[in-house]
Amino acid sequence: MKLRPSMRKFEDTKSKEADIEIAWAFDRPNTSYLNRSENLYPLVMILEDKQVRKDSLQELQDNAVTDIVTIDDSIKDFNSILKAHSLGSQYRLSYILDKISTLGFDIQQGHTPSINTPFLKQIHQVAKIDVLIPIPGSYLLVGIPDEGPAFEQSGYENVFTLKENEIYGQSVGKL
Repeated sequence: MKLRPSMRKFEDTKSKEADIEIAWAFDRPNTSYLNRSENLYPLVMILEDKQVRKDSLQELQDNAVTDIVTIDDSIKDFNSILKAHSLGSQYRLSYILDKISTLGFDIQQGHTPSINTPFLKQIHQVAKIDVLIPIPGSYLLVGIPDEGPAFEQSGYENVFTLKENEIYGQSVGKL
C-alpha cells in the first residue's frame, strides 16, 4: 500500500514501512439499514430519489416498529432487540440482562420478581429512539478506495484500477 504525497500529513523516520490503522474490524457481513445515522443522507432518502415505492419503505419501517413494541414485554424480547440492533454492546448490556433473566427476574411486575426501575426505563427509551430499520436479506458492503488513477498519474506501473461501473468483490474463503 502506498500513500499519495497529498495523503502524507506527518514525517516519519520509517518512510519505507508504517503501521496501518484498521478503523473497523468485522468477521461477518453486516446488515444494511434505512436510517443509519453515520450516513450524511440516510439510504431511505436515496431510495426515494430513485423512485422506490414508498409502501416498500413503509413496510420495513412498520416491521421495525412492531419489533420495538415488544420491547416492554419481557427481558427476552428486550434483549433480542438489543442484540439485533447492536445496542448496549459496549456495556455488555445483553449479557447482563441474560444473567438477570436467569435469576428469574423480568421487566414487568407480576408473578415473577421485576426490575422495572427508572434506569431500565431510560434504557428502553434510548433503545426506542436509536433503533435502526433493518433491510432483511441485505448486506452492508465495505468501501474500498480506488486510488489507482492517482498512482498511474504519478508514474507508478502495475497498478490495479477498477473500470467504469466495475465493483470489486471476493467470495468468502477465496483469494
